[in-house]
Amino acid sequence: MPQSRKALPQASVHFTVKGFRISSSNTQATINVVTVASRPPQDHSQVRLPLVEYGFEGWPQRQQCIHDLDVVHKGKRFRVFFQRHQHLGWNSTLAVRGDLVIMRVGKKNVKNVVNFRSGDAKCARLIARRFAPRLAWFQSRPGRRLESVMQL
Repeated sequence: MPQSRKALPQASVHFTVKGFRISSSNTQATINVVTVASRPPQDHSQVRLPLVEYGFEGWPQRQQCIHDLDVVHKGKRFRVFFQRHQHLGWNSTLAVRGDLVIMRVGKKNVKNVVNFRSGDAKCARLIARRFAPRLAWFQSRPGRRLESVMQL
């Protein structure tokens, strides 16, 4: 038996980050997205992994076909999460299938998501409206691809 004992640092830290959801039930709201990182939220050097599966409607069931891409709008960078499946509900707000979850991306580390700031909800609505035609094109046929970073 070892003589010295040392506390193990936490392998992962869970915290919430504010995002914005436009759902197929015609609701638009700021939501809290559970995020996992290996360091506390104040440390931006480590990659944060947002668990956006819980941000989509109907999350008790497993959410499949979730994609993401970065969108740059007036120098601000956002990450858009969306679904691609034939059986998703119709989102009449955007004329696409499924929900969109939009999160702000940090400036220090562009791989990390950060909390929404005041005025970001308005930008998120504008991004969703401009992104919707491209998403409808992407959802219309299998095999189509979107670029990983999009300028809007």
